[in-house]
Amino acid sequence: MDRYGYIRALPEGASLAPARGARGVTQKTTREHHLTFFSPFELVDEATAELLPNLPGTLSAYRDFFFCKRSLA
Repeated sequence: MDRYGYIRALPEGASLAPARGARGVTQKTTREHHLTFFSPFELVDEATAELLPNLPGTLSAYRDFFFCKRSLA
């Protein structure tokens, strides 16, 4: 039985591709999508992801989402 869940993602979703075959996604997956998908779980923590923390100007737009099964929370 899965008790915990974790996602590292862009809350606003990845960049849309300007055309088929171009870099990007055809439909954004946002924070709201993740919360809906993990609805059997409670979001217990959300924090800025530390990607390459020793380099200035790194991708701090990513977030870490930690979930716990609602029956256990």
